[in-house]
Amino acid sequence: MSFLAGLTGWVYFVYYGYLIYEDEYWVLGRWLAPFTRIRLKGTIMLTKKEKDKIIEKYKVHEKDTGSAEVQIAILSEEIKRLTGHLKDHKKDFSSRRGLLRKVGQRRRLLRYLEKENAKSFEDLSVKLKLKKK
Repeated sequence: MSFLAGLTGWVYFVYYGYLIYEDEYWVLGRWLAPFTRIRLKGTIMLTKKEKDKIIEKYKVHEKDTGSAEVQIAILSEEIKRLTGHLKDHKKDFSSRRGLLRKVGQRRRLLRYLEKENAKSFEDLSVKLKLKKK
C-alpha cells in the first residue's frame, strides 16, 4: 500500500465502467476490493426515471408507454449514449453491434410512423432533431 500513499485523488483503475479512486478501496492481502464507495463515470443504459421522463414527454395519450413515438424517443436516447460510449471504447464490437441493431429498429419504426401518421412523424423528427434521408 506504500506505493499508493502519495497519490491522493488519482484514478487508479476502471472497474466495469466505474472509476475507482484512492480513497475508495482497501487492500486485503493481495486482493484489491473496491467495495467502499464507487463513483459512476456514466452509464450506457437508461435508468427507470430517465425512461419515465422520456415517456412523459413523448406520450400520445394518458396511458401511453409503447406507441411508436415513445419507442423512437427511447431508442434515440439509447443511440446517443451508445455513440458516446463507442467514442471512448473503439474496440467494443458487441456494443457496436447493439448500436446497429437499435439504429435499424428506429429506422423501421420511423418508416412505419411516416406511413401511418405523417404529421406525427414530422413533429417527432423536429423534436428529436433527426435528419431526413
